[in-house]
Amino acid sequence: MRVQQHKLWLEKEGYRPKTVRSSISNLKSLARRCDINDPESVRAEIVRRPASEGTKEKYCWVYERYLRQHRMERVRPKYRRVEKLPHVPAEKDIEQLIGGLSRRLGTIVLFIKETGARKGEMWGVRWSDIDSEKCRVLITCPEKNSRPRAVRVSQRLMGLMCKLPRTSDYVFRRKNNSSPHAIISYFWQKRREVSEKTGNSALMRIDFKSLRHFKASPEYHRTKDILHVKELLGHRALKNTLVYVHLNQFEGEDEFVVKVAKTLKEFTGLLESGFEYVAEYEGFKVLRKRK
Repeated sequence: MRVQQHKLWLEKEGYRPKTVRSSISNLKSLARRCDINDPESVRAEIVRRPASEGTKEKYCWVYERYLRQHRMERVRPKYRRVEKLPHVPAEKDIEQLIGGLSRRLGTIVLFIKETGARKGEMWGVRWSDIDSEKCRVLITCPEKNSRPRAVRVSQRLMGLMCKLPRTSDYVFRRKNNSSPHAIISYFWQKRREVSEKTGNSALMRIDFKSLRHFKASPEYHRTKDILHVKELLGHRALKNTLVYVHLNQFEGEDEFVVKVAKTLKEFTGLLESGFEYVAEYEGFKVLRKRK
């Protein structure tokens, strides 16, 4: 009964539906093993749990909100999330994975790779958020208190998105799909199949979060502009973006691949694939990209 009352309180306080669902799920988990009206009992249960520091910190935040609702004394346990450097997959592994997936699932993976969107943000993209002429996508449903933003994408991705069947107002949803959980489970299944088929175990470390890291880390490496990366990811606090500074330790940092464009088509194609214009020599355009 009290858990249900807490749910209503969270909704009245303006917490987002996803936060409410997660909080109630965690509070029910605590209530099954201890008396949630006894703070000492809850603290003892959190201590006993075989969980990471980050998970215990999450339980503490959830229970603090419950105590605040009932105006009970709050003493914050000193659990802190252990910061880890995020995994950034190799581009060749991502492309190999995309090649082994269905058109829809492969387009989703490519979309997150190019935009750095979270899975919920990807799920909220509508057809009206796509500008095919300017190759631009609007992220209008930001998660985790992030900012809405506009992101440029490649013609390759725009072409794949435009070929998807329009069965709903949303680009990556089928009719009556309201949650991304099914597509996540399907992705895990297909990722394992592609990994076993290709014999590449590195594919198993690629997920939607690591694809977001793939977008952010090379972007900082290319621009050395942490504020640009912050806006690209939609972060409100700069501290959330600073981790990508630590990732910017690349071997061969000053080594480049150099290409020469003889025609306008070659020039635009190289720009779209990440090459930067350097100079013009005897009528040819010289471009380069970091290895």
